[in-house]
Amino acid sequence: MINWEYGNYDIGTDSLGTPIGDFSGSLEVDSESYERCGGSSLYTVVVQTDTSSGDSYLRIIEGEDSDLAWEVNLGQTETVKASPMIVDVDGSAGPEILVVYDLVVGSDVTLRVDAWSPRLVCDVTGWSPSGSHDSQLLWNWEEPNLMISSEDGPYTGSIWGGHKPTSQPLLADLDLDGDAELVISAIRESDNSPKVVAINLPSSGSPTKIWDKSLRYGSHGSDPVFVQTDDNTAYVMLTTTESTNGAMWLWKLDSSSGDPSWDGKSLGNLDGDSNVPHIRLPGPIVANLDQDSSPEIIVTIPTDSDSSGNLDGAEFRGLEVANGSEIWSYTSPNGYADSPPLPIDTDGDGDHDRMCWVTWWQTTTARHGITGCVDDTDTSSPNEAWYRDLEQSSGTPNDEIAVSQPIWMDIEGTAEPELLVAYGRSLWGFDGSEGTGSAIGTEWSDDLELNQRTWSSPSLADIDGDNTLDVIIGATVVSLERADIRPLLDGRGIEFDPTSPNPEQNVQISAFIENSGTGNPDSDVDAV
Repeated sequence: MINWEYGNYDIGTDSLGTPIGDFSGSLEVDSESYERCGGSSLYTVVVQTDTSSGDSYLRIIEGEDSDLAWEVNLGQTETVKASPMIVDVDGSAGPEILVVYDLVVGSDVTLRVDAWSPRLVCDVTGWSPSGSHDSQLLWNWEEPNLMISSEDGPYTGSIWGGHKPTSQPLLADLDLDGDAELVISAIRESDNSPKVVAINLPSSGSPTKIWDKSLRYGSHGSDPVFVQTDDNTAYVMLTTTESTNGAMWLWKLDSSSGDPSWDGKSLGNLDGDSNVPHIRLPGPIVANLDQDSSPEIIVTIPTDSDSSGNLDGAEFRGLEVANGSEIWSYTSPNGYADSPPLPIDTDGDGDHDRMCWVTWWQTTTARHGITGCVDDTDTSSPNEAWYRDLEQSSGTPNDEIAVSQPIWMDIEGTAEPELLVAYGRSLWGFDGSEGTGSAIGTEWSDDLELNQRTWSSPSLADIDGDNTLDVIIGATVVSLERADIRPLLDGRGIEFDPTSPNPEQNVQISAFIENSGTGNPDSDVDAV
């Protein structure tokens, strides 16, 4: 069931990921209010656009009561699709939030990175989220000649929603010294060509560029991924595509220097589709596709040359990291891919033997989703296990672009992974082996309808502190429906009247309990 939804922003969050963080070390709260002000809860971080001013707001939402705990105005920006990243930059008690976006300056944009060190203030009257947070901006970094969102794409026009393809930055220990650095797959404004840049994350002062690499093939870069092959060797890998014909290349850059192992390895796809990327170019996914300990990757070729026809669909390939050679390939029944696939180790042997995916296709007036799984991906001959159609329930046609990456969890408690797919304005659950919702339980026979767009890839966390995993999709939390009976928090669960009685004076003792869960109890509750 829907546990809570924050606010009335129709999109939920602009970012394509749902970061969850522990900000207990960032709290400024008196002891009498600790449990009411977060307590054991986690927090989700969202980016929302003010519909009146058009400004973008970075917000931290408390996980149990969906209260706004902190916010800052980022100003006039392109839509901030890159998910904020939570990392401890300065070694203080609480983490920092990195947000990467294109700041609008007049008729131009400039790539900007902010490092916020938020302080969450709360007392008996509640949270104090607003006000000036200038002192909490640890640093920022700008590059006027770069942007993270491309002006080239099939849906950049306002009639299609103004969707500019955007990549997701990467946090990784590039030099293997124990500290994280930031990698951005950007676009050069001068010629709309892809460029990768890496910067350090200082605890004070301004960041410095570690390396950059111009990619000479393609018009768009994918999300970068970090691949470590041994104790001393690691790479940043990504793909590029040429929007005029759909051709793709794979890049393997030394993580510490940016030097290429090969200077754009062609993937040889020849379907000639010029209609990608729409929202993002999915990056490589690290997986173990054989019995050795070295990692492999799965790359996504997102094109669908026959659009609504079922003769072509997005393609997924398992590749060796060492030389880029192909282990296997699988072509989906139909649709474009704006979401990366999900590799799953179903039997716990360390090999990813299942890959699940979601694509979408369109006719003149409607869009449709498809999701499915492929088994035996730890061999050279994967087998299509199943696929299912995802049909629109509510919302707008833009909602029906499949951007959110599938996730898996053991819903039944049988140690067999089930697949959760957020698409449109719904959350779907499928048995991983059979591909039916009813195999999980009657509750999953149909989709769970939501009120906000589900482009943001879900996260799994116990966000409300009830010892049960929740599914967090942007500004929406889906939880198991159950009661949670407890005394009122912060010492308010018992009251004496009078508070200081005289000897032999009668005293009235009152106990206060609440149901902080998501459902009603099955029977009467006794307080003992």
